[in-house]
Amino acid sequence: MAATMYLHRFHQRNRLSIRRITHHSTKKRIEMEKIADEFSKTIQYSLEKSSEVSHIVGSAMFASVFNMDQSAVYIDMNPNTTIDFVGAKHIDVVQGKTFLSFAFLCSSAIGEKLQPMIIFAGSSFLPLRRTSNKIRCISTKLF
Repeated sequence: MAATMYLHRFHQRNRLSIRRITHHSTKKRIEMEKIADEFSKTIQYSLEKSSEVSHIVGSAMFASVFNMDQSAVYIDMNPNTTIDFVGAKHIDVVQGKTFLSFAFLCSSAIGEKLQPMIIFAGSSFLPLRRTSNKIRCISTKLF
């Protein structure tokens, strides 16, 4: 009983709450690193043979190539619960039981990671920054 109360007080002191696991991976990290390394070698070979960037010398050739991927992030909530700040007395819920957002991750072929972009579905009230690129590809100018 004392250990349970200690954990409860620890959660309160540090403003923590118990959460359910929302994602289970199907591959181990080592397996993913192996797949990423094979993909990187394939891209490097293709770049060296490509006429698009063949005029660029050295590793700068690979710094000019970016890969962006998006992943939907769902947080499935219990029907009677939601997440809010500690101490909130009234919690109004407008939407259903699922919170949806998208995470966009981008990195260059040399491993330079750009700042992730998070897009919240259905949130038109947030300040938005729209960007575009004349060369029709993702580059550091977008970030």
